[in-house]
This record gives sequence, structure tokens and C-alpha cells, in this order.
Amino acid sequence: MIFLVLVLQQASAQATLEYAHHRSIAEDISASLAEAGITDSYVNVTEDSVVVHYHQPKIKSDVDVLLVWNYIWATCALYHPESSEIRILQYFDSVPLAEAVVDTTQAVDYVAGKKTFNEFRRSVTVNPPPDRRYPEAVKEGGDLDFALIGIAGFMLFLVVVLGVFFFKRKSGETKNKQKAKPVEPRKPPERGVGGHKFCTECGTKLSREARFCTECGIKQD
Repeated sequence: MIFLVLVLQQASAQATLEYAHHRSIAEDISASLAEAGITDSYVNVTEDSVVVHYHQPKIKSDVDVLLVWNYIWATCALYHPESSEIRILQYFDSVPLAEAVVDTTQAVDYVAGKKTFNEFRRSVTVNPPPDRRYPEAVKEGGDLDFALIGIAGFMLFLVVVLGVFFFKRKSGETKNKQKAKPVEPRKPPERGVGGHKFCTECGTKLSREARFCTECGIKQD
């Protein structure tokens, strides 16, 4: 009975730690989105996924939405790369507009520059299709101009940071694989000819009859 209680307590403590960790990630993502102008959002993080609910501000074209989604994908991949998927739920005045889902590994590779936009786009599942997504009320505004400038700039910053991170990690792995240069054994000095020879230890010139080196005292052959 005591053992069962201890197991339950340990499981409860572990669950509490995991919840706190995931909640911290969600808060970091929300803060980053708010800095980019995406203030009306809710982020839910679990071990396997990141789900971002956000209110879509009025737009001029689908390009505005694409920039917002790119920023959300990059931010989620940066803060929770261990997750399996990133899910974006887009709303306008509490009306669901679209759902976009992508594997986190695809987002990480895209942000790191390992995939082109077209390659990444094919890995994204969007429902409903773009041509049936937005009511006219959403397209009447276009007040995202200043926010999009910040989003585009931060996207570039993320690409640079992740690119440097992956480059340094790869360089470190390459250096660790390099073998140490072997030390060449010391070659004994060559013996002299005629009436002298050289010490086998320090190379001092000796008479051929010398039994000990006059410099280091080592016995000679």
C-alpha cells in the first residue's frame, strides 16, 4: 500500500513538472507572438504538439496570412522542437476560418534553410482550401502593414540564428571526429664514420673508443 502511494506521488510530481514546463513554453510563444503584433492568441503546448489559436486581423491578401503563419511556425519550432506537430487554428470574430497543420521537423528544416518554401508548403495540410477561406469582412482592412514588417524582420533573424546554431553544431561534430595527429618516434642519430661516433642519446660527437658520453653520461654501445 505504501509503495502504491509513493508511485502515485511520484507520478503526480512528474506530471506537475511537465505541465509547468509546457506552460512556460506556451507563455514564451505567446509573448513572442504578441511582440510581432499577434496579440489575440491562445497557445496550448503538450509533449507532442503545439496548438495556436489566434484571431486574424484584417488583411489585404493571402500573403499577409502566409507571413503570420510563417512567423507562428518558426516561433513554435524554435521554442518546442521536440514536439511532433504544430497546429494553427485561425479565427475571425470567433468564426473558424482555417486550420493549418505541419510536422515540427518540417518547420525546423524550413526555418534552418534546409527546405525551400515550395518543399515546405507541400508538407502543410490546410483545411478548408485557400479559395474558400476568408469572408469579405476579413479582406476589407489591411491594418497589418506595420506588424508584417516586424514579422518579416524577425523571420530573417530566426533563420540567421538557427543557421548559425546548426553550422556550429555540425562543425563541432566534425572536429570531434578528427583523429589526433600521431607523434612520430624519435630517430636515433646516425653513427659517424672514421675516427668518431655520436652519442645514441644526445648526439654529442665522441671518439670511437668512448664508452660513455662526455655530455650526458649515457653508456655507449
